[in-house]
Amino acid sequence: MSLVSSCEWFFSNLQHQYYATHPSAISSKDKSLSLDDLKGFDSIEDARNHLIETRIEGVVRGPFDEWIRVLREAPFKLSLGYLDPVLPALIEVFQRRNLFVHNGGVVNSIFLRKVAPELRREISAGDVLTNTREYLDRAIDLLQAHFSLIAAEMWKQFAPKDENRAELLTALVLESLKKNRWRVAEPLSDFLTRDRQLTEASTTVARVNHWQTLKWQGRYEEIRNDVENVDFSAKDAIYRLALLAIKSDVTGFFELLPVVLASGRVTAHDLEDWPIFREVRSDERFQTAVLELKAKQATTIQPSPLRPE
Repeated sequence: MSLVSSCEWFFSNLQHQYYATHPSAISSKDKSLSLDDLKGFDSIEDARNHLIETRIEGVVRGPFDEWIRVLREAPFKLSLGYLDPVLPALIEVFQRRNLFVHNGGVVNSIFLRKVAPELRREISAGDVLTNTREYLDRAIDLLQAHFSLIAAEMWKQFAPKDENRAELLTALVLESLKKNRWRVAEPLSDFLTRDRQLTEASTTVARVNHWQTLKWQGRYEEIRNDVENVDFSAKDAIYRLALLAIKSDVTGFFELLPVVLASGRVTAHDLEDWPIFREVRSDERFQTAVLELKAKQATTIQPSPLRPE
C-alpha cells in the first residue's frame, strides 16, 4: 500500500510539473465552472489552478489503466512503449493493492477480471493473498524503473537535449548494477540507448551498461552479435576497456589497462567499484594495478565518461 501510494504522489507531482510548464494545456473545456464557483476566485489564475487540482485529483483517484490512457492522450502525448511488456504486471500490482485496501486481501471477481491469467494462476475467488519478500522486491523494482521512465520521457519533452537526464538515469543504473537490481538497470539503460537527442558519449555509456546488465544476468547470447561486431576503435580508451571486459577478453583488457590508467581518468575507487570490472577483479594483475594506482595518490583526476559527476 505504501509503494502504490508513493506512485500516486509521484504521478501527481509529474502532472503538476507539466501544467506548471504548460499552463495553457488546461482550459475551460476541461470542466465547467458555475457563476458561484467563479465568484470564489480572485483571478483567472486561481480558477486555472483550481481546474488543474481538480483534474489531477480525478486522474490519480482513478484506476491505473486510466493513468496510462491520460498520459498517452493530449496534452501529454507520451508514447509509453516501454510499458507495453510489463503492463500486465503493473496492473496486477495496483489491483493487488486495491484488494488489501478495500477487501482485506481477499480475491474477488474484479481482481480476477482485470489481472492477466498468467499472473493469477492457482488463485481463486475467496483466496487471501499474502506478499512474499520476493514479490515485494519485484514490485518495487518494477515501479521504480517504469515510473522513472515515465518521468524521463516527460523530461525529454521539456528539454530534449538536456544531458542531466542521462546523468541522472546513468547514476540510477550504476546504483542498480552494484546491487544486482537487473529489473531496474535493464529498462533504464535500454531507454538511454534509444534517446537520439543525447550526445554520442551518453548513448555509448548507456550501451555499455545495457550490455553488462544482460551479461550479468547470464543472457550474453542475446547481445553476442552486437558486442562482438561493434567498432569502438575510434572511441576513448575507457570505452574500449569496458568493451573488452564485457567480451571477457582478459588478455586485451590487461594490455589496454595501463593506457587507461595513464590517462588519469580512472581512480582506484573506480576500479574497485564499477560493476563493469566485476569479472576481472579476481585476476592478480587487476589487484596489482589497483595497489599501484593507490600508491601514486594522484591529486588530479580527469573526468571519466563512465562516472556520472
